[in-house]
Amino acid sequence: MQRRFLQVLTVLTAVWLSAAFSESPCTGRLVLSFPLTVANAPEPVQLGTHLVLRVEPSDSGWEPQVVDSSNPDARGNLLCAIRNWHGAQPFLITAYMANIYPNERVIPIRGTSQTVCIRILGARVEQNGSTPRYLEGTVEVRWSGARG
Repeated sequence: MQRRFLQVLTVLTAVWLSAAFSESPCTGRLVLSFPLTVANAPEPVQLGTHLVLRVEPSDSGWEPQVVDSSNPDARGNLLCAIRNWHGAQPFLITAYMANIYPNERVIPIRGTSQTVCIRILGARVEQNGSTPRYLEGTVEVRWSGARG
């Protein structure tokens, strides 16, 4: 039963990722830009009436999150294809995933027709033992979609 669930989850994730990465290169309005090596998280950005983009520190990197500001805990991070996610995800920005996902990632905002595009520019990664880290680079986040 658990194995079948994991197989179905893998297929659904592959379909979702295929749709996410089949978009044209980043479009939309630049809403956030910050250095990969910055110590503090950037300020949250209002995307629409009820959507807020925030970036939280995560596993030697960053976790961009889009939340419903009217009830941020009810739906979780809307960049997740499913709410209960595990493992490497295309919205995560960490040096150890630099070879897994492209430096330009178009990600659907769950439950909307909107997207965000995460671009990693000029990144340089240092492998220090088993923990790679960014030495330089910039993250840009663009938002496309109707207000809401």
